[in-house]
Amino acid sequence: MAHCPVGTIVCTESNAGPSDAWLPCDGRALAEGEFRELQLALRKGRGTADRLPDFRGMWVLGKEGLLTVAVEPIEESLWHELSWWIRVR
Repeated sequence: MAHCPVGTIVCTESNAGPSDAWLPCDGRALAEGEFRELQLALRKGRGTADRLPDFRGMWVLGKEGLLTVAVEPIEESLWHELSWWIRVR
């Protein structure tokens, strides 16, 4: 995943991030200028860059051959099975 651009979000079955260039999508606040390139990407895509996306308790829902993917809530007991990560550097 070294070639993914900053702001890329991935879903894994591991609770460990792919590398130190990734943070969990847990909604944590970002200090202004903490990750400048990431904040530019978040502003472009979401209009705000004060927090990481929060995908805790979400899972991927889609159909083969479709380009769109929905993110849907799941039961808390299953949270450990999927982890969402965003590339920050």
